Amino acid sequence: YVHVEYRYLLSRAFEVYPYAESQWAESRGMEYKISTGLLSRYRIINKEKYLMFASAGMFYEFEKWEDPTPNAAPSHVYSRSIKSHLSVSFKQHLGEHWELTTTAIHQAKPDSYFKEARFGGAADLKYNITPNIGINGAYRVIYDTAPIVPIRKTYTTVEAGLSVSF
Repeated sequence: YVHVEYRYLLSRAFEVYPYAESQWAESRGMEYKISTGLLSRYRIINKEKYLMFASAGMFYEFEKWEDPTPNAAPSHVYSRSIKSHLSVSFKQHLGEHWELTTTAIHQAKPDSYFKEARFGGAADLKYNITPNIGINGAYRVIYDTAPIVPIRKTYTTVEAGLSVSF
C-alpha cells in the first residue's frame, strides 16, 4: 500500500488535496489497484487534543483482479470507475507522541450510490518519533456490497508502516 497526497489549506478549517495511491491484496485475488483523485476536508472540531473532520471528493479507480472461478475465461477482471468518497474521522492526541485516528468511509459510483457501495472503517495508532517521522499501525475493515469477482464481501487487514510528512 503506497499513498501520496499534497494538502493545500484554503482556510484554517478547509483544505483540498489531490492524491494517488496503489494497493495490492493477492490473498484476495486483487493483483493491483491504482486510484487518484481530488478530496476536500473540513475540520468540524479543532481542539488542542482532538480533531473531527469530514471529507468529500471524487476519484478514478483502476483494478486488476484474478477471477477465482475455476476455468474462468478470461482469467482476469478489470474495473475502471469514477467514484465518490465520503468519510468522517476523529483524531485524538494521546500524550506527547501518540495519536489515535478512527474513520468511517463510504465510496460508490454515482449511478449506484446505495446499492453497490463500499463501506469501511479504520483505527490508526501512530507514534511520532519526530514531528515529521512516525511509526503507525492500523486495523481496517472493508465491506464491498458488489465485488467484481466472487469473493467474500468483508475484508479486514492489520498494517504496520512508516509515516513521513513534510
